[in-house]
Amino acid sequence: MTLKNELQTFEEEFLIKEIENAAWEKISGENNFIWSEKIIERNAEKINWAKLCENVEVYWTKRLLHTFWDNINWETLSKRILQNFRYSTHTNIWSIIKEFESSWDWHELSCYATSIPNEILAEYADKWDWKALIQNNNLDWSFELFERFKKYIPIHDIETFKGTHLWRELVEIDKKIIVGKILSEN
Repeated sequence: MTLKNELQTFEEEFLIKEIENAAWEKISGENNFIWSEKIIERNAEKINWAKLCENVEVYWTKRLLHTFWDNINWETLSKRILQNFRYSTHTNIWSIIKEFESSWDWHELSCYATSIPNEILAEYADKWDWKALIQNNNLDWSFELFERFKKYIPIHDIETFKGTHLWRELVEIDKKIIVGKILSEN
């Protein structure tokens, strides 16, 4: 075989491998592809793990997280894990958060959480990024919740605090109280 033939064979193999890698990257991010543990396990070496961790359709179990702990992009998964609709009716998500508590990016969890039970807020009060939590439009703040956790909430910078989702929620609550008082006086 000549050097030219060897180079041509190398280029063809390289191109085929690059195309395959690009295809796996697309597949790994596909939301309409059904990812099962079996499929993930069989294709672990081919999967683009960064894209798979972005995929909100992947149902991450404790077993899957333990098995592929080193492959997982924990920062990216932290953005997506609480947005996954499959966990909305699956109460075990908080046990998954607890089991891997040192792996999560708590800032990202704080930014993207769609619902956090009060007992979970309390249990991980020192881990949550409270600046991110009060900006998170997906959380339902109440005056009681504010009172309970105000020692964690950065209210010292009032101008910054005024621009948060929590601030807007507190203003709306107070507005309703004031309107109620005005109407009851008449």
